[in-house]
Amino acid sequence: MAAGPRRPGEHGADAASGEAGASKALARRDEPTTALATAEQSISALVSELLALDAGRQARAREALVGYGAAAVAQVGPLLYDQMPGTRRAAAETLGALGVPEAVTPLAELLADVDAPAGVQAVALHAIGQLLDHTEVPDFPRALVASCLGDPDPYVRAAAAATLMRIGGGARLEALEAVIDDDEEWVHVSGLAALAAVASPADQRLRDALLDGLVRIADIDALCLLLQAIGSVLAAPVPDDRVAFAPLTHFLAHDEPRVRQHAARALAALAPCLEEGAIDAQTLEPLVRVADTDPEVAREIVAVIAAGAERESPRATRALVRLLSAAEREVAQEAARALGRIGGRHAIDALVDMANADPRGRAGWTVVVAAQVLGTLDGSAAVTAARDEQGRWSRAVQLRCQRCEATPALVWRRVGAEAAAASAALGEGAAEIGREELRCPECDAEHVVGANEKALLVERAPFGVCRCCSRKRLLVRRGDTQVLICPSTERQHVRPFDHPRQVRLIDELPHGACECCAEPQPLIRLDDRVVCYRTRRHHMPTERGYALPQDRVADDVAAINDALLLGTLGIGQSGLPSVAGGGEEDEE
Repeated sequence: MAAGPRRPGEHGADAASGEAGASKALARRDEPTTALATAEQSISALVSELLALDAGRQARAREALVGYGAAAVAQVGPLLYDQMPGTRRAAAETLGALGVPEAVTPLAELLADVDAPAGVQAVALHAIGQLLDHTEVPDFPRALVASCLGDPDPYVRAAAAATLMRIGGGARLEALEAVIDDDEEWVHVSGLAALAAVASPADQRLRDALLDGLVRIADIDALCLLLQAIGSVLAAPVPDDRVAFAPLTHFLAHDEPRVRQHAARALAALAPCLEEGAIDAQTLEPLVRVADTDPEVAREIVAVIAAGAERESPRATRALVRLLSAAEREVAQEAARALGRIGGRHAIDALVDMANADPRGRAGWTVVVAAQVLGTLDGSAAVTAARDEQGRWSRAVQLRCQRCEATPALVWRRVGAEAAAASAALGEGAAEIGREELRCPECDAEHVVGANEKALLVERAPFGVCRCCSRKRLLVRRGDTQVLICPSTERQHVRPFDHPRQVRLIDELPHGACECCAEPQPLIRLDDRVVCYRTRRHHMPTERGYALPQDRVADDVAAINDALLLGTLGIGQSGLPSVAGGGEEDEE
């Protein structure tokens, strides 16, 4: 269809609308360019502030440039070669603060430039380390940074070590070994400070190198950082980490309190893998001293004692009681829990005493702490605690069979008439009806309770058991003699040398006991004479019984040797020659 004729002014209108459209299109096309130009201008303005000699202006410019990210790298990078050291430092710090991978390139180029201004390498390395705190760099120039570990400048070596510590893995181990080998204290402190800030259980490979550093580094600040790093590495210990126990305990006796504190904290990290009994007396004493003098690490010390002390250890119990009564509440709670874990008569007694104390005292909260621990004890344990109707606690001992693998609880059984008759038939004397025996309900093995309140098989009693108590007691020796007595009644007992299980009360013997043997033997009647069952030495009647004649020593010696010849004594039990023996005595 043919177009109609145009009205006047139409061409002008079309031209005007076309020009307006073109202007809008041009404006839309120029918008990014304008924004980019504006950004570049802003960056340029801020970069010019980095050239200022005023540190405050430089800091404000650096903070503003961080918001531009990678866009600022191109203009900041050239300032690394500026003639002014302050400008070079500000440029490097800015690139590190940008936190973008692109910023590594100009810093790496500076490290590789042999003609770079002096002193700028250390600044560049610190900037790279700062950058690594913000982002991961896929193509990180590890080899270039590691080459700086051998730089003559200790500040460059320290900065390189600190940067590699941030990377982790093999780079961290390489940096640690270089730091330990270095002779400069600043390198030790700078490198180990970086390691202490990032070390974790994932750095298990560093353990041996760290322990080596304990021997070779003497700087106090560096040593503290080293111990701190060890504690972080051992935070999730494995059994093999026990090799660190002895080296760490050595530093508990260090003169510097900070070293002792860091050593204690490292030991606390190691506590979960310590074996029972790992802490002996020589180790326990310095541990307690550190806890007394350094309250900040008292809780860690308690954890170490609880983990490594021997079960039912009286020495460890005394140490924990001391810490519990003199420490802060958190430490006291840990000490009370440690006493519960160590267990045994001494530990439970200490907790019972505290739980039964007057709660209105100065440290009344210790009563609550002790009661809480007693309430959570294993009721089936050998030594536990019970609470009566009045709310008072007491120690409860559950005796276990020493023969059965199942170790059922032992029970007391009353000895009846049949048992008394059987005992008499075996030649053991008539057992009193009404006495009790401690026996296993499974294997019927008889036990006796020792002084430590533990059950012992009667057949293993070293001196036998008494016949005077309703419940048998282990016989003991009186003082420095070999006279056997009951510790409860102090009544003397006698046992024949050839039948040591046939124990008798001295009151049961018709003639009493002899005076010629170190361990008195029964007196028996032989051929109308009263003699010692063992030596056959004659005893004379006196007002208090039978005793050795005091004026017939030679006859007594002869009687012993006659008994040897007759075979009634064991070989070597006398060793005294007879006066009329002849032989070598006669020749002399």
